[in-house]
Amino acid sequence: MLAASLRPGWLADFVAPPQAVTERPIAEEIDRIRRTPDAHAHADIARALALTGGPSPPDVLGALAPGPLVAELLEWVWETTIAPDWSRRRRILEADVVARTRQLTQGGWVAALADLKADMRWLGNGRLQINAARYPPREVSGTLLFVPITVGRGWVAGDERDRGRQAITYPASAPLALTGPSRPAPDALARLLGPVRARLLMLLDPPKSPRNWSR
Repeated sequence: MLAASLRPGWLADFVAPPQAVTERPIAEEIDRIRRTPDAHAHADIARALALTGGPSPPDVLGALAPGPLVAELLEWVWETTIAPDWSRRRRILEADVVARTRQLTQGGWVAALADLKADMRWLGNGRLQINAARYPPREVSGTLLFVPITVGRGWVAGDERDRGRQAITYPASAPLALTGPSRPAPDALARLLGPVRARLLMLLDPPKSPRNWSR
């Protein structure tokens, strides 16, 4: 069931619904997935299988309720891998939102979407290419959200049952998204730039000069 819901190249829509416009506790977001009606979850799984060449739906759906199964997995992921590091990750996400807003105000959608996600580009006339895969086009008639994350790959989320809300989830551009420990800044560098600036410089990959930071 989980393998059918989390297909490479296409997630079943109920697994990753677009977030609420206003911030809500993670428990409420997971509970929303838990309460997904079986018929809706089965339809989403069948679509994912059809688009990715998976086995026929009757062979994988069985009698299990997909919503509670996926919710239990997401709760475990949150509690064991994300919650302990959430403060740092949240700062990264907030910094990315600020940077993207600045790009949008200075250069419009073309600039804001230029490095948002691999293969993504603005086509004009209200059209946005999400990736190079041959998936059917999707019309956005409701809200389109842009959601940064702190992992290396993004996805597109849609929920036609929730007022047509769609979301493009993309990796945050900040180099601080690295999850491993950083090298300490040399004392001489810390004295020259100050401890905070020196640490930020050590986190940049590849290293950039102050001249690059303004780009």
